[in-house]
Amino acid sequence: ELGGRQVIVAAATSAIGVLDARTGRLLRLIPTPGTYAYTATVISAGGTPAVVVPGSGLTAYSLATGAELWRHAAPSGASFSDAAYAHGVVAAEYSNASDNGTPATEMAAVGVSAATGQPIWSQAASPSAVVRGQLLNGAFASPDIAGADGDGVAFSWQSASGGSQVDVRDIATGALDYSDRSEEHTSE
Repeated sequence: ELGGRQVIVAAATSAIGVLDARTGRLLRLIPTPGTYAYTATVISAGGTPAVVVPGSGLTAYSLATGAELWRHAAPSGASFSDAAYAHGVVAAEYSNASDNGTPATEMAAVGVSAATGQPIWSQAASPSAVVRGQLLNGAFASPDIAGADGDGVAFSWQSASGGSQVDVRDIATGALDYSDRSEEHTSE
């Protein structure tokens, strides 16, 4: 909700569109300079309706004004996955792998304050278990994630064996609830 009206927030390549949900009218176009806006996560940034856009950093913009509220940078050369939001925390993973054939040298799951963008927790991924983050659909928060007591966030990684690994963490603390691996199988 923004100014008493329901809105739709949409990623639009080089900007974020804020549309009136009833009429479809564009209320605001928020430019995302230097960032390909392929996804957007709506949050409350300390009571301010906002949107987080991933790229070389996680950047929060006010839905009402379009102003940048905060930015949390990834390490040099790394990019963030889409973000998840719950309990006042924005969570995402980052990886610096440039393609599917190159293992990352920098990769971690992070949780930052939705109000300020300041780090709350960071958990490095194990390079012996995973080779890169799966940045598209890389993070998902829901009270319905099994075994996470209502505050789980799931991070998806490509495993060293070619399969995938999902780490489920407490979104508020970053504590690992559990990991689940699926190995790639080849038919002969």
